[in-house]
Amino acid sequence: MTLANKITLGRFLLSLVCFGVLGVITSPDQKTLLIVAYALYLVVSLSDALDGWAARRYGEITEIGRIADPMVDKILVCGVLIFTQRIEVIRDLIPTWVIVLVVVREFVVSGIRAAAEAKGIPFPANLWGKVKAAVQMVLAGAAVIYPAHCIDVAWCTWFVVISVWATAVSTLVSGLIYVREAVKIFRRNGPSAA
Repeated sequence: MTLANKITLGRFLLSLVCFGVLGVITSPDQKTLLIVAYALYLVVSLSDALDGWAARRYGEITEIGRIADPMVDKILVCGVLIFTQRIEVIRDLIPTWVIVLVVVREFVVSGIRAAAEAKGIPFPANLWGKVKAAVQMVLAGAAVIYPAHCIDVAWCTWFVVISVWATAVSTLVSGLIYVREAVKIFRRNGPSAA
């Protein structure tokens, strides 16, 4: 268990704590709990760079870390978007189909990556994947803090709406790009790689 993997495990456990807090929130009136959930969300999302730094700094890049680190990000974003649907104002701003799109894209791309890497074919994240991840992180954070402080603030509402559409577009486009790249890779490597 390297330092980087310990950080990743800590991020995962804090994600579960964040979900536990969000799981009891049903109303914007629960401002204290929303702020606690937001603080946990920030710690987990901002510490994403820490495990990568530790792995590179100490030369401890591991197979499990390479898989677990982005997996924690996906779990965090999907979990937060799902749990905040319990709050009516968020349900009105973030349509369920956007969350379904996010979850389906993550399953599809993770499956493609697992299939490719099982055959020894590298399938790293590309620029679109990184843009998608950043936009989704912004939307998930907004979904937690908006009910606590931003209801009826016009620019905040527009920020969430724009984040929703940016998430939908970047999620769909990055997913399609990954699928296209996977088809090329598997064709190039022959039937045995498919």
